[in-house]
Amino acid sequence: MIVVVLYSVLTTGKSHCTLLEFGTSHRSRYVYAKKTPVVGLDIKCHTLVKLANILTTLPHVPESAFDIPDMPKPAEEGIKSLLFRAIPAKSHEQGDLLPSLLTQQAINFYQTLSKPLKSTYLRVLARDFGVDKTQALKAAVELTKSVDKTERAIVRAQEELRQALIAPYQKFFHQVNQLPEGMSWLVMLRADVLGLLEDDNDPLLHVLDIALKSLLGSWFGIGFLELERLTWNSPASVLEKVISYEAVHEIKSWVPHMKQRLSQGRLCYGFFHRAIPLLPLAYVQVALVDKMASSIQAILDDSQPSAKPEDLKIAMFYSITSTQRGLQGVDLGNFLIKRVVVEIKKNIPTVETFSTLSPIPGFCKWLRTQLNQEIGSGGATNLLENDEITKLLSGNAGGPLEAALKLNDILSFSDWASDNNLTELLMPVLLRLCSRYLLLEKKRSFCLDPVANFHLRNGASAHRINWMGDTSPKGRESSCGMMVNYNYIVPAIELNNQRYMHHGSVAIVSTVEGIHPSLRWAVRQGGRMFTIINDTAPPKEPHL
Repeated sequence: MIVVVLYSVLTTGKSHCTLLEFGTSHRSRYVYAKKTPVVGLDIKCHTLVKLANILTTLPHVPESAFDIPDMPKPAEEGIKSLLFRAIPAKSHEQGDLLPSLLTQQAINFYQTLSKPLKSTYLRVLARDFGVDKTQALKAAVELTKSVDKTERAIVRAQEELRQALIAPYQKFFHQVNQLPEGMSWLVMLRADVLGLLEDDNDPLLHVLDIALKSLLGSWFGIGFLELERLTWNSPASVLEKVISYEAVHEIKSWVPHMKQRLSQGRLCYGFFHRAIPLLPLAYVQVALVDKMASSIQAILDDSQPSAKPEDLKIAMFYSITSTQRGLQGVDLGNFLIKRVVVEIKKNIPTVETFSTLSPIPGFCKWLRTQLNQEIGSGGATNLLENDEITKLLSGNAGGPLEAALKLNDILSFSDWASDNNLTELLMPVLLRLCSRYLLLEKKRSFCLDPVANFHLRNGASAHRINWMGDTSPKGRESSCGMMVNYNYIVPAIELNNQRYMHHGSVAIVSTVEGIHPSLRWAVRQGGRMFTIINDTAPPKEPHL
């Protein structure tokens, strides 16, 4: 007679113990799960009988298999022991059920740990469950020896090398993904890894991050994502997440602020994954307007957006948010914008123009660095032009150094944006410097500003910089109150993307009035760095 004691944690959080007896067998075994709520599987009584046949096929499992690492014995050894049991050397060693139980145990244990012990857990995973270098080198040598042998021998050696290069923790991630809520745990785990890498650029952790990012990239591919429009009738739990995750423009309350963003003339679309159905992974907020918006306050404070179909000519993407740090580097926003453009064109045919009203988050930080360098060099970096120096000094004696000091002093005054005289003085200077920052400052041939880089690599075209586009404290602090429009000109999107990714060429919108004045100085300086896009005609192939 086989006696099996299963101990599980039910959804109520209460522990439950069931004693079952199974039929006789000359290979009867005794399987015992310790009375500790660590397995974490919701095993209902009526399903236990179905598990009987599986359990009778398991190899002998000693009681120690379910031990929890007992802190405070050396943390690394306890964690390593737990993971060693959860990650079999070969996938067929333990059947199907036991690896799931042990993997769930490893997950549950991680969630109980303090931040320092989570760090230890991740370092053990990266160090002790990565690629076995000895096996990989051995397999590589065997492959080189096989080149003069039969085709079958070469294929076998190639497969052995491929298997040797798969880290055991990748098998662990696949096991986790098979569990309920396993995918969301892996997203959370990668967020923790990224947090560790901020303080310690451990190469083994970096390799772990690459592996996890690659797996998440495949599991969160566009084919697995569902685009949903969010409305006031969407589940409250989903809307609550939109409010809490909003990273661009704070949503202060349900009513009127959240309701206003879902009212007539306003749209919100989100990407969802079928494995995490109530979590918006990324979402975009859209305002339908009659002319291109230049102020975010005008959008956010409009309590009665236009609902007349004939007025809805332009779709403004004014907030794009990725909610999960663990999906950083997985291009959700890229696909989201393009899918939403298609959705709006299909459902609202009067919309002809798609544009963003985007923040410039790095401008003020960059400008402070440039001013410090100008002041430190005695005015030798040519940050300011001659006419700007003259206006800043108001006819007083001085040169580039004195003008830089004056500009630095003004910007250090927290309320300068409320002074009409100061804003009139600074507007041409800051607009020019902002165009330099957005279009000329580079990081490995791409735009330094992260938002500019995001939209330009998606195929958008820079249209104009808006003075006092965001007068909130956050806007003044990060970009001196400026915002920028990037246009998504549908016929040009793919070609713009190719030019930017292959050659670093930035697309610039040209309307019937030409290039917007806020961008002209930078375009003159950059010359062939730019591709001019007519906002009504498709682009021609570039001559590069």
